[in-house]
Amino acid sequence: MRELKKYSKETRKKYKRKLINYIKKYPYSSSPEIYIKIGVRVHDHFFKMKDLYDEAGIKYIKGSQKRMKKIKEKIINFIRDNQKATQWEINKKCNTHVQESFKGGIREAYQLAKIEYPEERRKVYGAARKKIRKRSQKFENNVLNLINQNYYTIKRYKNKNGIADGIVEIDGSLFIIEVKDYQSKPISLSDIKQLNRYIEATEHCKKGILVTSRKNKKENIYIGSNRIFIRTIKELERILLPLSRDASITR
Repeated sequence: MRELKKYSKETRKKYKRKLINYIKKYPYSSSPEIYIKIGVRVHDHFFKMKDLYDEAGIKYIKGSQKRMKKIKEKIINFIRDNQKATQWEINKKCNTHVQESFKGGIREAYQLAKIEYPEERRKVYGAARKKIRKRSQKFENNVLNLINQNYYTIKRYKNKNGIADGIVEIDGSLFIIEVKDYQSKPISLSDIKQLNRYIEATEHCKKGILVTSRKNKKENIYIGSNRIFIRTIKELERILLPLSRDASITR
């Protein structure tokens, strides 16, 4: 068992009192935050953070609860400063998901911020989203149809980790296909991880193709023994050539 740092009886009593008073006043503080504010380390005087709460006579607040509260505060403050912010704007600027942070979604966030929800923005945003979905669906269909002209393709391939846009066999190798119609942003790490999860859930599959609207800085990604090829639709024909002719893909 870890030993507590040794202090004199009077010093320990003084520091413990400082910790107790602080956590009573700021119950959502983390251990590092407490040290920054009052210069006393929680774990020099208590074995666990919960022990501090117990001695202070207040309900223990888990780290996950503290993080969620801070995320909510960040969203609420952003809304107060940007009163016509859309859900997409909030998610991007706050690096979070409003719909996961608030049970009532963006409306609840606006309500807690005491800001009237901008209905007119919702209508405009909804129309824009509909247009984007339609364009994205058309792009996905174009990509899958292009692949299917050369190799038999199964669209909407389902496995235990979700539903991929498609799966194709090219010269004996299985490829999971994901299509991202990004007009102004690059492929993200989460997109790559998503595709890799589909690969992992597919027997005898070690490769994936991620097709996007704009060129990505990285074209080939290695995750363990799996390979992911990121290409634009214009570059797709090079992948569709027999793999034996393309050393960069067969290796």
